[in-house]
Amino acid sequence: HVRRAFLNENHLQGDSAASICLGLEYESKLVAVMSFGKSRFRKDATWELLRFASADLTVVGGFSKLLNHFRKTHPGPIVSYADRTYSQGNVYKVNGFRLVGISKPQYWYVDPTFTKRHNRLEFVKKRIAPDDPRPEHEIMQDRGFHRIFGCGSLTFVLDS
Repeated sequence: HVRRAFLNENHLQGDSAASICLGLEYESKLVAVMSFGKSRFRKDATWELLRFASADLTVVGGFSKLLNHFRKTHPGPIVSYADRTYSQGNVYKVNGFRLVGISKPQYWYVDPTFTKRHNRLEFVKKRIAPDDPRPEHEIMQDRGFHRIFGCGSLTFVLDS
């Protein structure tokens, strides 16, 4: 699938399940992708902008071109999130989104070989060791996993 390959190659978080995907081409080559789905976490938004990525170049106006094309046929508020480790969300601000929330830093686990980052929800204490009195992070440390922290995220909404 073209979207999956492009986002896995060009987005820090890789692909995500999306019901709508738009792309920009230049000289018959895909240079930018934006994907959307129904809002997962916010009831005040209809859509969630899941991913935006461009190839190894800057596509001037690419974000706004894809967003404007989506808005022509998909009304309703759009929510999106910016990982503060990598972004302060300037592209959202420039395109009319308003900052509506700042989350606390979250954590993940890295396997003992430092080759894969795992979502912390894979290791909920009641699933991994329900009878162990120690906290989850101590259990995971004994198993050779390392806990790493992000910087939180910014939540942006573009009203309809």
